[in-house]
Parts: sequence; C-alpha cells; structure tokens
Amino acid sequence: MPFNSDAPSSQRPTEDRLTYLLRLTSSPYTPPSSPPKSSSKSSLSPVNIWRLPPLRYLGYINELGETLKPHLSTSTSFIYPLSYLMATGYVVTDSYVHAGMEKEKGKGWGISFADGFTWQIFASVLIPGFVINRTVAGVTAVALNRGMALKKSQNLGSIVGLGVIPVIVKPIDEFVEWGMDVSVRRFYK
Repeated sequence: MPFNSDAPSSQRPTEDRLTYLLRLTSSPYTPPSSPPKSSSKSSLSPVNIWRLPPLRYLGYINELGETLKPHLSTSTSFIYPLSYLMATGYVVTDSYVHAGMEKEKGKGWGISFADGFTWQIFASVLIPGFVINRTVAGVTAVALNRGMALKKSQNLGSIVGLGVIPVIVKPIDEFVEWGMDVSVRRFYK
C-alpha cells in the first residue's frame, strides 16, 4: 500500500509512516529498535527522533522555566526545577542515542557520550538558562527602578526573556563548539 499523507494516521501502514519520517531528515542515526532494511529503500537516511521537533524543544524547556519563574506561586514553584529536570533528561537521552550512532561508525561510545553530553548540557541547559535568568532579572530590575509596578515589571522581564531565546541559540551553540574544540576535544579528537 503506497504512503498517503492525506489518509488518517490509523489507516497508514506503520512501515510506510516510518519510511516517510526517514525521508524528512538527513540525520545519520538508526534507533536501536529498528533493524536495518535490506530492501531497495536502503538509500534512506536513518533518523534520530530526538533531533526532530517537538522532541528537540525539550532541550530548551528550562529557558521557558526561567521566563516563568517570577510568576510562579508557592503551589506551582515545582514547575521551575521540573523544567531543568526535563531539559537535562533530554540532554542525557539525546547524548545516549547519539553515542550509539557514533559507536556504529566505529567510534568509542563513552567518549561520544561524554562529548555530546558536555556540549548539550552547556549549549542547551546551563548557558541559555543563565542568560535568560539574568535577562529577566535585569529587565525587571530596570523597570522597577523606572517606577513600573512589580507585576508589570515581571511581565516585561518575561516577555523580553522569551524574545531573547531564539536570538541566543546560535551564538551559544557556536561558542560552546569553539570552547570544546580549544579545550577538552584536543585530548580525544
């Protein structure tokens, strides 16, 4: 049965849906549960689902937690640490999957995991979280010093913090890549 993207999901064969997803990406990873196919469709690139939206956005959920932090009451304060737990969980999972991909290429699993984890934890969790935290706090403080009410100041800080997220991603990624290249990667690459 040929793949029909207009058909309801329940009416599409599982293999055809997987084949369609594999065509959407050029990521070189095959999930461990998927055996390699020996058919003529072998030209398809395997996919690491952790690098595809919406799962990819889990790596940035702590930034959302930072922007919401001023608005959380005692009863909802668990959301802030939960956002970091989710982002860190994403980092560990993606690093594990990526290390499996590297092992299949003949590279060491441990080094690949450590490299991926270090890069992800700095580029997706620690540095962006710090930048957003300081942005929200700084904008809120400036607004308060200018006579704006507390709630309005917090709202402004959160809005600016949300606006900064897409702007900081690429520079932070490049900075972490450079930082690792000139430091720890010299020992194992």
